[in-house]
Parts: sequence; C-alpha cells; structure tokens
Amino acid sequence: MKKLLIVILLMIACFTFNANTADAFPLAYFESASGDVSSKTLSLDVGINTVTGNIGGYYNSSQVLTWDFDDFFVDVAENMWMTSITFESLLLNYFDVDDDGTQVAFSVFRLLDGSSQLVYKNFDFFVSGAQTLYSLPLSEKTYQIDHNSVGKDGSDRWELDYRFTFNVTDEMPGGSNPVPEPASMLLFGSGLFGLVGAGIKKRKLT
Repeated sequence: MKKLLIVILLMIACFTFNANTADAFPLAYFESASGDVSSKTLSLDVGINTVTGNIGGYYNSSQVLTWDFDDFFVDVAENMWMTSITFESLLLNYFDVDDDGTQVAFSVFRLLDGSSQLVYKNFDFFVSGAQTLYSLPLSEKTYQIDHNSVGKDGSDRWELDYRFTFNVTDEMPGGSNPVPEPASMLLFGSGLFGLVGAGIKKRKLT
C-alpha cells in the first residue's frame, strides 16, 4: 500500500510540473536577424517576451517627412494575460544636417485590439532607459502595435534602436488560475482509479 501511495504522489507531482512548464518559450525577436517586424504576427508565451528593432525618419528635398515605422501584431493565447508593455530606448543616432543645434525627435506608440479599436496611445516619448507604457492585464486576443519616430526639424535625420518587452502570465490577475482541461483531469483520474483498484485486488488475493 505504501508503494501505491508513493506512485500516486509522483503522478500528482509530474502532472503539476508539466501543466506549469509545458511550451514555455518566451519570444525574443530581433529585426537585425529575422527581418523587418512590420506586419508580422508574433506569438507571446509565459514570461518576458522582447522585440528589438530600429525606426527612424528624414525630410527629403521637398521637405516631406518620411519615416520608418514598425506596425506588428502580438498574439496572447487562451488562458494567458499580458500584464505590461515596456519600451526601452537603446541607441539614438541623430544627424543635425543643418547644424543649428536643434535635435527634436520623439516616438509615437499606439496599442489597438483585434477590432482596430484604440486601447492606449502615447504620442510624445523619447527617453533613454526603460519606461512602462501599459500595465493593465490584457486577455486572450491579437493586439496591434504601431510604433514610429517623428521629427520637427526641417532637414535633420535620425534613427533609434529600441526594445519592447511584453510580460505574459498564465495566472489570472486578481483571481484564481484557470480550471485544468476536462480531458486531462479525466485521464489523470482514470489512472488513479486504476492504481487504487489494482492495489485493492492485490490485497484481496493475499
């Protein structure tokens, strides 16, 4: 009977471990290695997910602003929540073409849901270091990230290396964890009943 109890405890431990660790591979996307992030849909997983890229802009000879913008999508799967989005300015290269000492450029960020409805916007930030842009839990859905850099000086050029960090959890914020899948619980329960039945039968025979 002691051996049966040990087997049951081991099964419970294995089941809990697998449920908490399966498929936990946070995203780490680099534009320099994987190409332009624009229009891509990136799947987030539990943990710290990062997207590292580059944006910039310039005025052409007709004083028309042109800029590189990164608009992409992040997918939050079922029973997962994105709890925060952090932006980090890694490196700013500013080219003061007219040499007037003016360096005015800033980032523009928009977060939209799957229906293109605006969830959050920040139209004037450009800092060194990291800052949290959004910190309310977002549940299962695909969200759109619009990010670009805008300048106000009529002839200068600039580019910015940046990193977005998306924190994702599988623990319901402010509540209990999701109920395990019925099929998994049924399989687990069947195994336990089988072991208990075998133990009882063995005792009767002896």
